[in-house]
Amino acid sequence: MVKRIGRGRFRLRLSAEEIALLRSLPDQLRSVLAGPGTPAEASAELFGDLEGGRDDPTTSDDPWDTPARPAEESADAADAGRGGAGADPVLERLFPQAYLEPEDVERDAEYRRLVREDLLEAKLANLDVVTSTLDRGTVSMRRWTIDLTEDEAAAWLGALNDLRLALGVRLGITEDFDGDIDPSDPRAPALNVLSYLGWLEENLVDALSSG
Repeated sequence: MVKRIGRGRFRLRLSAEEIALLRSLPDQLRSVLAGPGTPAEASAELFGDLEGGRDDPTTSDDPWDTPARPAEESADAADAGRGGAGADPVLERLFPQAYLEPEDVERDAEYRRLVREDLLEAKLANLDVVTSTLDRGTVSMRRWTIDLTEDEAAAWLGALNDLRLALGVRLGITEDFDGDIDPSDPRAPALNVLSYLGWLEENLVDALSSG
C-alpha cells in the first residue's frame, strides 16, 4: 500500500514477498535495456523465473533478507528496438515508433537517434531508484516501510509502468488485463505478478494525485 505522509513525501508498506519480487525485477529488465548479448536473447529470458510457481506477492509474509544484486552500469543499448524483421518486441513496446507510416522511416530513425539514448538513461535511472530505495527500507512486524520523495515516487511510477508493459509483452497480453486469472493457466504465476504491478502502480498514482 502507498500513502502520502506529507508535502512531497510518500510511504510504501510492503510484505517480505513483495520486497523480494520488487528487488528481482529491475535487474531482469536492465538485462534487456542495456545488458550484454543481443536484445532478442535477453528478451527471451525476461521474467522466465516467474513461470516456476510464484504465488500472489501480496499474500505472503515469509521473511526475506537476501541483499539486492548490484545494478549493472552499462548504458550501451542495442538497436533492435528500431523496428523491422527480428526487432525485439519488448524494446518496441518500451520505445515505440514516433512515425508509423512507411514513408516516414527516415524521420523515425532520426527521432530515435535524437531521443533514444535519453529515454534509455531515464528508464535505467528509474530502475536504479527502485533498487536504492528498497535497500534503505526498514522492517517492523514483518512489514517493510519505505519513504519516498515526490521525485522518487515518480521514478517508481515510471519503473513500474515499464515492468508491467515488458511483462505484458512477455505474456502476450495485447489488451487491458482485467486481473481475472485461471489457476490452471501455466502463465498464472506471471499473471499474478502482472496484476500486482498494475495494482501497485494504481496505488502510487492515487497517492501522487491525492495532494
